[in-house]
Amino acid sequence: MRHFLTRYLVYPLYELASSRRILSKLAQLEESQWWTPDQLVDWQEARLSQLLHHAYATVPYYRRAFDAAGIRTGDLRNISDLRHLPLLTKSIIQNQQRELVSDGVPLRQRITNHTGGSTGTPMRFYQDQRQRDWGSASKLRFNRWAGWNFGKWTLRLWGHPQDLKAAQSARGKLRSLALREQTFDAFRFSLEDMADLVTTMRRTKPDLIVAYASMLSHFATYLDNRKITDVPPPDGIITSTDMLLPHQRETIERVLESTVFERYGCREVSVIAAECERHSGMHINTDRLIVEFTDENGQPVPPGQPGYVVITDLFNYAMPFIRYNIEDVAVPAAERCSCGRGLPLIEELVGRYADILTTPRGEFVSASALTTILSDIPGLRECQLVQKATDWLQVNAACYPDYDESSETTFRDNLAAFFGPQMRITFHYVDQISRTTSGKKRFSVSEVEGTSL
Repeated sequence: MRHFLTRYLVYPLYELASSRRILSKLAQLEESQWWTPDQLVDWQEARLSQLLHHAYATVPYYRRAFDAAGIRTGDLRNISDLRHLPLLTKSIIQNQQRELVSDGVPLRQRITNHTGGSTGTPMRFYQDQRQRDWGSASKLRFNRWAGWNFGKWTLRLWGHPQDLKAAQSARGKLRSLALREQTFDAFRFSLEDMADLVTTMRRTKPDLIVAYASMLSHFATYLDNRKITDVPPPDGIITSTDMLLPHQRETIERVLESTVFERYGCREVSVIAAECERHSGMHINTDRLIVEFTDENGQPVPPGQPGYVVITDLFNYAMPFIRYNIEDVAVPAAERCSCGRGLPLIEELVGRYADILTTPRGEFVSASALTTILSDIPGLRECQLVQKATDWLQVNAACYPDYDESSETTFRDNLAAFFGPQMRITFHYVDQISRTTSGKKRFSVSEVEGTSL
């Protein structure tokens, strides 16, 4: 009865009140996940053609890029032809933001968003409501894979300030009511916060948990160390935002007595891929995105080999992302999943690492959530946070010419607001942030040993 009322009464009323169109897109996605790979490619290429014509006609950056490459939109007949277009990078978006906005989408229809990125590169961008609706529908589809359905209770352990603020708005509260969802602020995760979360879970008995992988792993360790065994197990768990490492999965599943489903995405395009019930990799969201895996020159790498994740969002017309290099590294799978879905697989995500940092008071700070403050720093190109000691944070920063003393002051104040006045914050300016030997760029690095839960 609860499922029926939520699906056919409460959620449609939410869509009507908020001018959203999610259910129809969810129905489309639940059908298309079973299409053959050829059917999915046909769907992608039809929408790619529409997107390319829109981008050339209304976006100055793409018009110049096409003309400079000597390409007409009609020349790009299939997905493989995309390799003839240049990659869109974070630095291009930072420096040419206005030129990337479509003049065919009215200002009132552009939704401002921003990200610090998993790699520590701040960026503002625009989306439109249709793109948002497709992203929301994708999340609901993947939630169902993890055991969720309309009428079930969801607990979100989240830390993005923009999302937390939205959850407290009238529209956000309406959404929480429609989806029976509660958001728990996990931006800073103290021992007191974890104790409160235990109380919340005992009271609400969530059917699904959606959380940052690193923060949920810490919470599971907290429960394990304190021998807390009476937390009701959920039907499923979805981890996202930062990488889920094997030992984290083992700890979470053992302590919370539920199965973990890994999800991969970014704020720019929403969900990119997610695990199904077979857990043989993450299914790529190819019915709303084109995902390429390339070398440094934008040329495709073969299945089984690591490549940069390059994305074309088929539904963002406000600020089209075409061949966008999100600076993550992943391995495309050669085999199809035994579940029968036509959506291809990511075999392994290998390039998104961020350590947990702590305040001098012992609170845990999710580095993935901390990236959200970077968009407010004028002139900052990219950065890395290195915790040298419990009371010392070093900021490695690469900057544009317009970065000045006031930028550093803003940066310092933003960090102090989260780490507290006892944290000594120093700045080290570099030409670029160094990579690991495998080419990864780590946004946060903790050199503090022995942190205890």
